Amino acid sequence: MKPGRRIRVTTVVFAGPGVDAGATHTLLGPYARDRGWDVHRERFTDEPSRGPLRTRPQFNTACRRAGSGFVDGVLTTDRGAMPSTDEAYEAYLRWLHRHYAFIAFLQAGLRGPPWTAR
Repeated sequence: MKPGRRIRVTTVVFAGPGVDAGATHTLLGPYARDRGWDVHRERFTDEPSRGPLRTRPQFNTACRRAGSGFVDGVLTTDRGAMPSTDEAYEAYLRWLHRHYAFIAFLQAGLRGPPWTAR
């Protein structure tokens, strides 16, 4: 990246049981800004899929945006927002690396993940 250019990220949330997707996207915004990143206006939310394939179509779209240069990275809460197999996860990381993009995770506080219902 060009020195001095601000990093742009998009947020991805997996809205599993007990997760407030809107609040989670809101939580990711200040986290990104604290790191000096700009949050892109487009955000992505996946819901649990039914059936044998646990796809994350919104995550796929976010990665395509990063690989195409619309954003520099994907910010999400944890590994659960990504494909379930380690092989698929590694393939995404390698693909993003080849396209000069990244995935970042929210660092949860000591009291546990703030994005789940308590």
